[in-house]
Amino acid sequence: MLRILREANGTGESEALKRQALDRLGWMRLTRNVNEFLDQCIALM
Repeated sequence: MLRILREANGTGESEALKRQALDRLGWMRLTRNVNEFLDQCIALM
């Protein structure tokens, strides 16, 4: 999903990508755990 969001919006900024992922997943807050999880996912792309 992160790869699709990045390609669709052309953003390379990880913070913006994380916010888009939160919105898509229906999550409200970018907590430390969620932030770390998304960082790991982005690193694997």
